[in-house]
Amino acid sequence: MILYVKGNINCLHKDCIAVIGTRKPTENGRKFGVRIAGKLAKLGLTVVSGLAVGCDGAAHEGCLEEEGLPKFVR
Repeated sequence: MILYVKGNINCLHKDCIAVIGTRKPTENGRKFGVRIAGKLAKLGLTVVSGLAVGCDGAAHEGCLEEEGLPKFVR
């Protein structure tokens, strides 16, 4: 079920990866989140999260660094 989507909803009709995690990751955890999400975005996956600070934000940072398009789902 989708409660709220900001952006192009058609992006959710392809392969997506959801990102969840702590709001207070370690610095290494944050760096890993940025790196792995960037690699997944580069492979063409849509990065989806609840847009919380911490791991969710790190994932979207990595996605944007690879010029991917993150989607915010609440």
